[in-house]
Amino acid sequence: GQGDDYNPKKFKGEDAFTSAIQTILDDNPSKVYFLRGHGERRTGEYRPTGFSELQGVLKKANLETEDLDLFDKGVIPNDCSLLIIAGPGAGIPEQEIRAIRSYLQSKDLKAGQPPALLVMLEPTSPQSKSRPSGLRKLLAEYNVDVIEATRLIDITKSLQLTSQGLQVKERLGFRVAVEEHIKHPVTTDLSGFPTHFTSIACVRPLEQEKNPEFEAKVFLQGTESGWGEMNLRSLYSRRSTANYDEETDIKPPVPFGVAVESKNEKGPRIVVIGDVDFATNQLVQERGNLGLAINSVLWSVRKNNRLGLPPV
Repeated sequence: GQGDDYNPKKFKGEDAFTSAIQTILDDNPSKVYFLRGHGERRTGEYRPTGFSELQGVLKKANLETEDLDLFDKGVIPNDCSLLIIAGPGAGIPEQEIRAIRSYLQSKDLKAGQPPALLVMLEPTSPQSKSRPSGLRKLLAEYNVDVIEATRLIDITKSLQLTSQGLQVKERLGFRVAVEEHIKHPVTTDLSGFPTHFTSIACVRPLEQEKNPEFEAKVFLQGTESGWGEMNLRSLYSRRSTANYDEETDIKPPVPFGVAVESKNEKGPRIVVIGDVDFATNQLVQERGNLGLAINSVLWSVRKNNRLGLPPV
């Protein structure tokens, strides 16, 4: 990340011009709802952990946004083109999971196209207040396996000058920069633009698919040196050092981004990413992160002709 004060200069006239052109080309704006009520990142939050930057970019792309509290509403509105769930740290209750399931099975939405879901998760930990999202069973119905009780650990190597001369030092860390992206519409035009992540849970296709109508594909994964640590209690203990365990840990490279679509194109599109920080104000200004976030939204709502990095 570039830090809290990173604020690249932008030519506002170009932004306005591009937005106007997109509105003309797409006079049927999609309605995007952000779920709230479970500790999710906030669209109106301007602090580094907020989503105000992403909300502003979506608006420029002619996508209407609104917060949604399912505890009050009970159902997802019929005009919802895409439901975004961004870091539900408090866990989503079963009655709301049922409402999300019902939405994903909808056939007659006002938008005139199948429903869509974008989920951004984060690892649970014994030390934090973050609890499992409650989405694992629902996502498994679409052949996605989310393992929130894991955390990707990567090894970075650097040269350091010591009394014995230059030596290679290894360092364990949670931050991951993805340099090479797996080819998928969600990663369109990301070549040469690394994406940066800070706290990653494993997301992968189910080994045994439950629903033959849907195909789940990995589009994000860690490096060959990074594994998925399953012993989180030990990991967060100062008495212990993380070590890769072939029997219990998730072997490299760890998948953490999966896209789902129906084989007949008539069902919902679903994107699940095992990190939420990449799209926050602090990191979404990284060009690769912004491209990934926008592509995830546009592919989900079937605006494939608009995929690619937004103008700067």
